[in-house]
Amino acid sequence: MSPARFSRGLRFCVFGSFFCLSCWAHPVVGLAATSGEPADPEQDSISALLAAVLAAPSGSPEIQLLLSGTIDFSSGSLCDFRFGGNCHSDPVTFTIRNLGAGALLLTSVSVDNVSDFTLTQPATYVVAPFSSIDFQLDNPTSGCCTVGTLTLECNDADESSYVINLLGDNS
Repeated sequence: MSPARFSRGLRFCVFGSFFCLSCWAHPVVGLAATSGEPADPEQDSISALLAAVLAAPSGSPEIQLLLSGTIDFSSGSLCDFRFGGNCHSDPVTFTIRNLGAGALLLTSVSVDNVSDFTLTQPATYVVAPFSSIDFQLDNPTSGCCTVGTLTLECNDADESSYVINLLGDNS
């Protein structure tokens, strides 16, 4: 007995940042596959599409750091705590925004000079797609002409280490 031939298809639906993929196959009565039959181009294209969809990521995270919810701080920026500087209020609030379709996973939020800068950790280290979280950084606590760095480590493909330079003068 020869194996049965199937009518087949692939259905692909997109709902916002989520997708749904379904395959179907129905036997076609009265048709049998033969062993010397040429390749089925319809099946090859369906297989190629299925492989591409399954290999594609569901979304990538994209980090953005904002000061006071409005000022965009790119990696390498300076947060100046001196009078008249962009971070002169006490404390300053930073917003970590995820502009991407995948979850942003923070592995570390740290300050290298903990004797002069006080960091309040974010409540969570996972930022859902298209959402944000806040954390605070206090002005230098002692000394003058203090420097440090604020570093965020995350799974953003092109900004996995996000560094903000800190400058203070508490005299």
